Amino acid sequence: MSKKINRMAVLLCGELRTWDQASSYIFEFAENIADQVDYYFVTWDKTRTFWWPEHHSEKTSRSVTAEEITSKFQGRNLVNYKLIDQEKTQPRYNITIYYQSYLAKFAKTFKRR
Repeated sequence: MSKKINRMAVLLCGELRTWDQASSYIFEFAENIADQVDYYFVTWDKTRTFWWPEHHSEKTSRSVTAEEITSKFQGRNLVNYKLIDQEKTQPRYNITIYYQSYLAKFAKTFKRR
């Protein structure tokens, strides 16, 4: 294995619905590359079990808690996180990259500060 870098920032942004499954892989990957990893996490304040078709997914809609996010970062450096109200911040689009880009903008701002 090659030498690790000293420090790395990981910007996590997107829908929370797969976070339970994906988090361990993300942590393993990042921590194998860098000695110190700073995490920034931005997601919507609501999530669904799945996203499409929308008339089915609305039945699984629920609020996201800060505990769901922070509990996965025990022993790790979660620098900042944010839950964003999608209904107040974004116009309604069908599936697009706009939602992900909007969240990434917040994560990038956290890192820059």
